[in-house]
Amino acid sequence: MKQIPGTMRNWIIRATAFAWLAAIMSVGTAQTNTVSYTLDNIFLNSTQQMTGTFEWNYDEGNFENGSGLFRACSKSITG
Repeated sequence: MKQIPGTMRNWIIRATAFAWLAAIMSVGTAQTNTVSYTLDNIFLNSTQQMTGTFEWNYDEGNFENGSGLFRACSKSITG
């Protein structure tokens, strides 16, 4: 049986370690999702209605730690 020289063995070990690291990193990357909500029946108090949209961005599987942004918001006084 033929022996592999030390430098070739080190190269094989490094290449294998790099391949495993790349595979782990590609699996561990979370996708970011965005959910949009339409604000139409939101009342700040009995006379002020808020309308517009609200966007919530979160990593897949981690909804509660996302961040939100109000877009096109307006308030109107009714009655």
